[in-house]
Amino acid sequence: MARKRRVTSQSDSEDEAPRSTQRKRQRTSAEENAADAEPVNNVIDEEEERQFEREHEEAFMQRIQERAEDVKKHKVVGGVAAMGIIERVEMIDFMCHAFLKFNFGPQINFIIGHNGSGKSAVLTAITIALGGKAAVTGRGTGLKSFIKEGKQASEVTITLKNRGDEAYKHDIYGDSIIISRRFDIKGSSTYKIKAKDGTMVSHKREDLSSICDHMNIQVDNPMNVLTQDSARQFLSASHPSEKYQFFLKGTQLSQLSDEYEICVANIRQTAKILDQKSRMLPDLLSAAQAAEDRFKEAEKAVELQKKIDKLKNELVWAHVKEKRDDLKGKLSNLGKARARLPKVDEAIRKAEEQAADCNERIERLEHEHEQMGDVNHIRTQRNEAKEKMHKVRQEIEEFSNDQKLINGNIKTEKANIRAVERQIEAETKRTATHTTERRERARAKLEDAKKAIESAEARLKSLEDQAREKEAAANDVRREGEDFQASRDRARNRVQECEAQIKVARDSEKNALAPYGTGMEAVIREVQNMRWHGQRPLGPLGRFVKLKDPQWADVLRVNLSGTMVSWAVTDARDRAPLKALLERYGNRNVLIIISAVDLFDYSRGEPPQEYLTPLRVLEFSHEWVTRLFINQRSIEGIVLARTRAEGDDVCGRIGGNCNAWCGTDPRELYLVSGFSDGGMQSKPMPRPTGSQLHMFVTKDNRANLQSWQQDLEAAQKVYNEYKVKVEEQSNLYRKLIRENQEAKDGASRAHRELMTARNEYARLQTEANEELPAGLAGLEEAKKGYEDTIENMKIQFTSISEQKAELERKLEPLAAEHAKLKDRVDEFDNRKDQHATLIAQVATERIKATSDIGHYKKKRAEEEAAINDAEQVANTTEAELVDWTKTAREMAPTEFKDPRASTDVSRKLESAKAALKKQENKQGASVEEITAELTRAKKAYDTARNEVKTMVALNKELGNAINARLARWHDFRRHIALRCKVFFQFNLAHRGYFGKVLFDHNAQTLHLRVQTEEMAATQTRAKDKAPKALSGGEKSFSTICLLLALWESIGCPIRCLDEFDVFMDAVNRRISMKMMIDTAKASDSKQYILITPQDMQNVSITDAVRVHRMNDPERNQGILQFTN
Repeated sequence: MARKRRVTSQSDSEDEAPRSTQRKRQRTSAEENAADAEPVNNVIDEEEERQFEREHEEAFMQRIQERAEDVKKHKVVGGVAAMGIIERVEMIDFMCHAFLKFNFGPQINFIIGHNGSGKSAVLTAITIALGGKAAVTGRGTGLKSFIKEGKQASEVTITLKNRGDEAYKHDIYGDSIIISRRFDIKGSSTYKIKAKDGTMVSHKREDLSSICDHMNIQVDNPMNVLTQDSARQFLSASHPSEKYQFFLKGTQLSQLSDEYEICVANIRQTAKILDQKSRMLPDLLSAAQAAEDRFKEAEKAVELQKKIDKLKNELVWAHVKEKRDDLKGKLSNLGKARARLPKVDEAIRKAEEQAADCNERIERLEHEHEQMGDVNHIRTQRNEAKEKMHKVRQEIEEFSNDQKLINGNIKTEKANIRAVERQIEAETKRTATHTTERRERARAKLEDAKKAIESAEARLKSLEDQAREKEAAANDVRREGEDFQASRDRARNRVQECEAQIKVARDSEKNALAPYGTGMEAVIREVQNMRWHGQRPLGPLGRFVKLKDPQWADVLRVNLSGTMVSWAVTDARDRAPLKALLERYGNRNVLIIISAVDLFDYSRGEPPQEYLTPLRVLEFSHEWVTRLFINQRSIEGIVLARTRAEGDDVCGRIGGNCNAWCGTDPRELYLVSGFSDGGMQSKPMPRPTGSQLHMFVTKDNRANLQSWQQDLEAAQKVYNEYKVKVEEQSNLYRKLIRENQEAKDGASRAHRELMTARNEYARLQTEANEELPAGLAGLEEAKKGYEDTIENMKIQFTSISEQKAELERKLEPLAAEHAKLKDRVDEFDNRKDQHATLIAQVATERIKATSDIGHYKKKRAEEEAAINDAEQVANTTEAELVDWTKTAREMAPTEFKDPRASTDVSRKLESAKAALKKQENKQGASVEEITAELTRAKKAYDTARNEVKTMVALNKELGNAINARLARWHDFRRHIALRCKVFFQFNLAHRGYFGKVLFDHNAQTLHLRVQTEEMAATQTRAKDKAPKALSGGEKSFSTICLLLALWESIGCPIRCLDEFDVFMDAVNRRISMKMMIDTAKASDSKQYILITPQDMQNVSITDAVRVHRMNDPERNQGILQFTN
């Protein structure tokens, strides 16, 4: 540096500044200030250093000894670091290790092993993992050299402790930070910074630097990680200057010194530039004085110029006044526009409240609708009850038939009894005796009676079979007739429908708008002629819609007919007159949609392209109509399906809330709904009727009329055919019923005849085998048999009646249960239909409210646009007024009161300028030019002078600041050096040595002087020796004492040392080891990692001391092959 003097403090340099000024009075003030700002040199007063050591060395030594005593008595033990120490190191394919993992203790860690076992690779892995450069390790020039031979990549992982109040981003990383560095033979290197749970946090090198800075880890600091080569050089052959540089780098004093040197160089360069600028000031001052002299020569035109200036001032303020008047008009228009905005906001608020209320009501109703569930189980119970009733009634009917049959049989038996009674009476009258002739006659009668029984049985069986066949045939004919009758009714309905559609088609031929209401042409004409608040109403909307594929006509007629006949307005005020117009022509309950013309993008609501939607099968000739159909019926998202099964499949594949309109047959139309929870629901749709059938017609009207006429003819033909079939089936059914009854009557007669024949046979048999008296007895017995039969039949009848009564009693609760279940199903269906109707009503209200919101929002946007335009105009005018006023104040600081019109002032100003022009021609320049030249010259001089003055003061302050920092830097170095000296002496005392650390800060050297115990014992006045004069063990022990002293001056939580005892004998090694362990135990929040090839037999293993033993190296031995 230019000047050399002792650095004491900032006040010392300030005291010398006046003396420097007195010695160089010939310099300008700027040069003097620049010189005063120059930083002082850092030459050290050695006497002052020695005085500082004498004053503080004893106190330092006393504190160190007290701490050693406390440690020795286990009163004080250094605490475990909460963060910044290494918990684990893991190496994969790194140097000689395929895989190696270490879990380090929080305080002292020894890594031991034979030479070649890869101990030093641990320190290299720590340096590489923490972002250190390969050259720092001394084991290679690049990362590729650390990859295990034969491998493509290597990875090292280090886990840092991250706990305590000052943990680094503990909420993200947790109690540990895992840092992995992977590099391959191609030279690429990547980082992975993870939290304790393995979560990836970052890949950036900058984040690793932030972590190391926060934890004060200095991986490139040679005192923190002392590699094997560095340790060997430091311990054995380092030069005093190298030791001094090692001291500066380790304590980071060299980094501060380099930065201060850069600051000093910049301050000096600035001082040179300021000196050059200060020499330009006299020239600028001369130019300003010359301009002032010329200005004085132009004072003759000053009066005329003053008049011109006054007119200019008046002209400027005249323009300002006119602009103020213009601004008042603009602000008035803005106020009127703003006054209209609250009314629109109120309308929007009411519409939004109504829409929100509708949404809430719809949500509540839909929730209630969903909560209602279904009554399928009740329907099943009802059907089961109905089936049970049917079975019971069938059984009752069978019992009734049995009762009828028994009644008939009883009548037959009673007739038999009356016949027997007549026979008894006849036999009693007879008195004739039996003869042979009579027996022959009786035998012949028996044969005839037997034949009569066989004939009667055959006839009865034939008639019963015939009755059953007739009854079955009658039932078949009845069912077929009912089918024919249903077909006839459908055909008749079709005829009536075709006749109605023919009438509508003929009306449509005269009027194409007939399907959309009555008098539509007149309605459209009046709409065209009326005045409306918004755009002209649009409708009926069906005019703008055509169907591409006719197979979907029926399902679209059912769902879109209401929207097809609807109208749309853009202003809510137009709804009432349009409704009145439609009702006047007989069109009631027509939907009027209130909506702004919003051509929004609806593509996000469409399903994938492979699915058909109403939107994709319809063709719209008006874009707004397309959006209206989308808003009203959601035609962009509903899917079309040919069958209900296909609809279920489509909704299942699309998922979510999906709706499908299903069916191409008007008799089989369904609405299928899919829900987000996977449920499905389907409901039948009604068939299209009336005017709906004339919507979505793809043919022209005449062809449509012909089509309906052909359908009428076909339907009439079908109706006539089924009418004939119904009559034929009816006649056939009546005939079969009559024949069935005749067969039943014949069967009853045959049964009676059979009973009679059997009775006759029994009677004849009795007469043939017994005497005459016995014949009377037989008749009496036969009579009694008939009476017994009647009694049995009565018992059967009673039993059947009881069973029938029991079934009738069972039928009553079944009927009641069926009626109850039917009422519940009907009541549920009614409630659900009412809910659906109510939801539809509220949805209509919501549509209207949404339309109102859109309308009023558009209205508000228009009003806001108008307000913005008015504000922009007013702001522009106001800004112009401000600019004009500012310009006016710059041109005329005093406002001119009541200026005249700008045109009058401009005219007078031009006259004054013409007079001044004549005066200026005489001078060769205008007054303004001369004045401007004077102003520029003065401004240039003042600006340059002020800039130089300001920069000189700033440079001076910077010099003072750097001097203060240099003084503090020297103070730091002084304290650190003294601390190192004292700790060095204290550490040597463990071996009985005495020594000194001699710092020469001016020469930048560090000398060690050591007196061993033998030297003190053999020489009366022994001199201290340099390290080179010591033995290898003594030299290593002394250097270890120095290293431990230096470690006391740094703040990094990690200290690593490789092969520190390589030159020590057993005694020095034991004492060094104990000293290092004691120092480590006393250190607070520090972790030591020490590597040695020696064993650890003399070291006691405790919780604070952890020993890691490396496996023996693999030696691939073999036989060398030599050739002759």
